[in-house]
This record gives sequence, structure tokens and C-alpha cells, in this order.
Amino acid sequence: MTRLPRRGRDLAAWAVLLVCIGGWVMPQMSIDYRRARWADPDVLLFLPTGDYLSAASLGYQALIADALYLWSIQYYGHQVAEEGRQYLWRIFDVITDLDPQYEDAYLTGALMMGSDLGDAPMAMRLLEKGAAQNPTGWIYPLESGYYAWMSLGDHELASEYFDKASALPGAPAVIGRMRAGMAEFVGDRRMALALWADIYEGARESGDAKIESAAWQHVYDLKVELDIADLSTAIRRFQLDRGRLPTTLAVLVTEGYLRVVPDLPTGEPYTYEASTGQVVDPRESESRAAR
Repeated sequence: MTRLPRRGRDLAAWAVLLVCIGGWVMPQMSIDYRRARWADPDVLLFLPTGDYLSAASLGYQALIADALYLWSIQYYGHQVAEEGRQYLWRIFDVITDLDPQYEDAYLTGALMMGSDLGDAPMAMRLLEKGAAQNPTGWIYPLESGYYAWMSLGDHELASEYFDKASALPGAPAVIGRMRAGMAEFVGDRRMALALWADIYEGARESGDAKIESAAWQHVYDLKVELDIADLSTAIRRFQLDRGRLPTTLAVLVTEGYLRVVPDLPTGEPYTYEASTGQVVDPRESESRAAR
């Protein structure tokens, strides 16, 4: 039997791959376009299973996983309607079925589930899958411990996760301090911020870009949460004293309600609505990958 030359086989493989991806992408784009007009959609995604995509990928599972991952962080990073969020688990389950070592997918998916959606058990479920597929990765039990501590308030479970993480090769010493600090400062976000900042700096020094990225997201979220709480408290105090809202955040400093106006972790200013007294993160609607 005559065989195609190697270049021809490669082109054929790419053609089949594009057909496989297109078979999902085109219907999905149509669904996304029409979603806003659906009053009560029963189905948002027609996403094949990981087994199907793996078999159809002709060995390009990682490429399909990348495509799905990039689509997911764009889709879920822009205030998607609530009906779309119910599919979050399935999307990241399929991605990590295609590429079980895809660390970014586990960590970013868990962030979306635990921080954005507020579903810590779902986030921990995905991290458990990551830990099972990557048994030497200390970041997975560390992240699970964080959600158990800060979201569930289950300090016994968090301690178990921190112990697992600290016992793995390459685990930073700060995990031990995190475990100890948890016992002393239950749910203390300022302490959690300091500990994640330690992990972030350590990852920067060691050149571990993936751990640096994961730690940065926690640093970002915690600092923004604390900053907005501090600013809101100062605004309320000003309003009670003066009978009106401050015209700018800088007024809070000149009038002695704040020592300094904090900035976003990126160095950008917060957005202040003088008519309502609300302080918001102007990057809130951006996807996490873009921050």
C-alpha cells in the first residue's frame, strides 16, 4: 500500500485535528452569540468528553487542552451569566483529562471555582485530581489547604493538607508557618496575604513561573479584598462625621482618615464612585490570565 510522505501525513493530521476542534468551537460560538436571548437555557455547552476528544486528537491532546483552556479563561473571566457557571467543572475536567499534567489548568480552574464562584469544595475536588495525577506537586495540597482554611473554616482538614504539602520535595518552609499561623489567626486574611507574599517572592527567586503565577493570584485577591474593606471603612467614618461622601479618596488622607490611599497590587489606582461611595477594582472583569 502506498503511504503518504511524512509532510502529507502531518498535514492530514492537522486537518483532522482542526475538524475535531471546529466541530465543537463553531456550535459553541453560535451558542455564546444567542445565549443572551435565551430566557431559560437548558444546555449551554456541547462539549465532548475527554475520552472522545483524546481519541479524536490523533496524539494532539495537549493542543486541544490548550485551546479549551484559553477559551475558558476568556469566557469565565468576563462576567458570564450564572447558567454558564454550572459547566465550569466539566470544562476543566475535560481539559485535565486531555492533559493530566496541565498545572495551570488545575490552579486557574480552582481559582475560578473557589474565589470567583465561591465553591471551595469544587475547587478542592479539581486540586485533588491534580494531586492524584501529579503526586510530587506540593502546590495542589497547599492550595486545597488554603481553601479549607479561608473558605470552609475547617482547620483540621487544612492542617492535613498543609502537612501533605510540606512533606513533598521542594516544598517551601513557609508552609509550616502557614500551618502554625492558621492555628493562631483563624481566618486572618492579612496573615494569609503575608504568607502568600512569601511564597510569591520565593517562587520569583527560584524562577518557578507557575508557582509564582498561582501565588500572585492569591496575593492579588487578598490585597484587593483588604484594601477595599479599609477604604470602605474610612469612607463610612468620613460620611458619619461630615454628613457627606468624600469627593476623592485623597481627601481621606488629607482629613486624617487614612495614612495613605492604597493602590492595586499592579500599582494602578482603584476606581472610586463619589456619588455612591463605592470603591471597585477596575480590573475585576478581566480574565485572571490577563492580570
